[in-house]
Amino acid sequence: MNKIYKYFELRLYFLISKIFKQHVKYNNLKNIYKKKNFDFDRSLKILNSFINNSNFKPNDIKMISNHYLLIAAISLKYLNIKNILEIGTFDGYCSSFLSYCFKDSKITTIDLNDNDNSFVKTYGRSSKSYLKEHLNIRDMNIKDKKNIDFIQENSIYFFEKNRSFDLIFIDGDHTEPTVIIDIINSLKSLNFNGLIILDDVVLRDRLIINKYESYASFDTLSRLKDIGLIKFTLFPKRSIFPYSTKIMAKYVAMIEKNL
Repeated sequence: MNKIYKYFELRLYFLISKIFKQHVKYNNLKNIYKKKNFDFDRSLKILNSFINNSNFKPNDIKMISNHYLLIAAISLKYLNIKNILEIGTFDGYCSSFLSYCFKDSKITTIDLNDNDNSFVKTYGRSSKSYLKEHLNIRDMNIKDKKNIDFIQENSIYFFEKNRSFDLIFIDGDHTEPTVIIDIINSLKSLNFNGLIILDDVVLRDRLIINKYESYASFDTLSRLKDIGLIKFTLFPKRSIFPYSTKIMAKYVAMIEKNL
């Protein structure tokens, strides 16, 4: 019964968002930034500068994920980040933003091969025309960035021979077992005082909406925290209704190893 209620509540929220113009409200995010000694205003300025001076032209700027702001905030506070790993290149926009924020750092971004079945069958890429467009956008975003190394390989095999990163951004498969393996391997590969950013964390108090979501990230982080291996902070992924509501909210986690 609770699931049915939440489903209709979700549909109502979407209807309201279509009828009434929605605005980004950063109040909650700003409060978290203040607690972490992050500079929100400068972070937003960096993101806006990137948007104005790059190929990044989102269909709706209000829908930009807050992980961009978090990356900017980290670049301002943590000045010794030299080696960065991104798991899940996707369209290359975040890879390009990492390059923009960390101009003197080496960025390795990995994704599956273009003909891998898991790559082709997800995010609409089974359409040949969309796949071609997607690959063109990705290549355009990363090809001229001298500090980006693009590798097409499953993250599980990548970690077998690559260890040592100051910042790792996990934005690949968000379901189990892959995301659990990525979290554990990332912790093993993290340098002293390094950070992990984990995108699309779904808490247990809301419904799973699509096949790309799961509770695996949150459950894994919670268990690792319970046994004293990590601490983590959750940042709302979006700051606009209805995606900021409890019934639809996703989070970006910043993870630190307990020393």
